[in-house]
Amino acid sequence: MKLVESQRPQTATFIAWQPIGGGVSRDRMTGYTFGIAVRGQPETPGAHVERYIAVWSRTRATPWRIVAYVEVTPDALSAGVGDKTSPVVVDQGPARAIMHSDSAFGEVASARGAAAAMRDYLADDGVLLASTQLIVGPGAASDYFDSRRSFAISWVPRDARVAASGDLGFTVGDALSTSLGASGAATQRFTKYLTVWRKDADGPWRVAVTGANDRPSPIGN
Repeated sequence: MKLVESQRPQTATFIAWQPIGGGVSRDRMTGYTFGIAVRGQPETPGAHVERYIAVWSRTRATPWRIVAYVEVTPDALSAGVGDKTSPVVVDQGPARAIMHSDSAFGEVASARGAAAAMRDYLADDGVLLASTQLIVGPGAASDYFDSRRSFAISWVPRDARVAASGDLGFTVGDALSTSLGASGAATQRFTKYLTVWRKDADGPWRVAVTGANDRPSPIGN
């Protein structure tokens, strides 16, 4: 996953963003967008289309800046349960709450499957970015994973940030998925994810949008 602090990614040539959704916190100091990222690829002609999630922050005296960003790798969230290390301890109170929600989200995925996790944690208008697909709502996300029964997925959050107004935040972390190929052999895939969380004043944290990108295998490091 490509994560940045107040700067654009520096990989392939940037051409254009086309946002198709998003939201802002109550204090309008934190926000998120998701949509289509079109990039030039030096090794191939033409444009390469991806999905993206960006989290934005500002102060009263400064413009919006990106604080987290991911371009979704094809099938990064469509592929078992493997060894997980413990999440990073975050001291800030609201951030602890969102880390706890993400950990619980991951535990449901590990124990009952990703379809059940989406039913329990995705907001009614929440978005799952899966490669070229835009999947909206817990029912559609659950159906998406139910149709892919030859895989399992688990994840652990590594960091979290929450808006000062306490109603919008994001987590980043590591995920491990395992799928079975045509021969029956298991293939592991390591990814990093970005999940934007939203909550009402008296409600639980719910996933507003989530997506992932490949990361190097930690095996042997």
